[in-house]
Amino acid sequence: MKTILLFFSFFLIVSCNSNDDDNGTPQEQHEIMATWNLTRFERGFAQPYQYVDEITWEINPDNTINVNIVDGTEVSNEMPLNISGSYNFTMSDIENELLIDDIIYKFQLSNTGEYLLIEDEIGFDADGMLLLFEKIE
Repeated sequence: MKTILLFFSFFLIVSCNSNDDDNGTPQEQHEIMATWNLTRFERGFAQPYQYVDEITWEINPDNTINVNIVDGTEVSNEMPLNISGSYNFTMSDIENELLIDDIIYKFQLSNTGEYLLIEDEIGFDADGMLLLFEKIE
């Protein structure tokens, strides 16, 4: 039940975002270009993984994501980018999509830009994948 409330709360925050008329912000200026702490990973009905500063994604304007996972951190094999390293991606700003390792993920930013949600499908798909990040200032 808490998970459903979390999704619903985040979805409401994101849906109030007022930048819908922003067609094509250059990538180097896009809000997603930042360093993010992964706070939660969920896959279907399985027990979610909670994190505090163990996993960071640095999303760069040169179309790379630098992933740093603290040694000893428990990571699901089903989680995208589950090994520390540098990964290439392509972003479609119009569709809010990231193409990583030939898989398309949907992303949404909270209206404050403090939270990033990445899913294989935006919505309440119970068996889907969800990554929730908090921006590092």
